[in-house]
Amino acid sequence: MPAKKKAKPTFEEGLEKLEALAAGMEDGSMTLEQALSAYEEGMALYGELSAMLQGAQQRVEQIRAGAKDEKEATPFEVGK
Repeated sequence: MPAKKKAKPTFEEGLEKLEALAAGMEDGSMTLEQALSAYEEGMALYGELSAMLQGAQQRVEQIRAGAKDEKEATPFEVGK
């Protein structure tokens, strides 16, 4: 029987997992090896989440450019 591919988590699921990893390291109950493993997993997850955010930002810029009927996309800035 072929192995099923694990579905890529949503941004929200990934963020929840990252928060759980951080909380686990902060509470001091992990061994050094467990903490290092959690840190490594967290950094990989951080990279994936950052890429998702960059993709969303590019999409927003494309939508804004299309809505304004501009030739060039204007950069999206948080808080504006």
